Amino acid sequence: MRVKVDKLEVGIMRSFEPLPCPICQRTYSSPGNLKQHLENIHMSSNELNFECRICGNKFKSKWYLHKHLHRAHHIRGRKET
Repeated sequence: MRVKVDKLEVGIMRSFEPLPCPICQRTYSSPGNLKQHLENIHMSSNELNFECRICGNKFKSKWYLHKHLHRAHHIRGRKET
């Protein structure tokens, strides 16, 4: 069993077992990060649940929608979601 140790900026030590993606084998430091990767990268394209109210483009996650609003429509914040 291999344990990776990561030193945080505040000087606190933590250890974790890398969690591999069951599809592409990329590893993640926490179950939450792995879950986000699975949803954002491996979710089927017919599950685009977040739609831009301005142009109608659809996205896999709220985060991608916010990035789109900022880049394409120069809207900051979360008022337009």
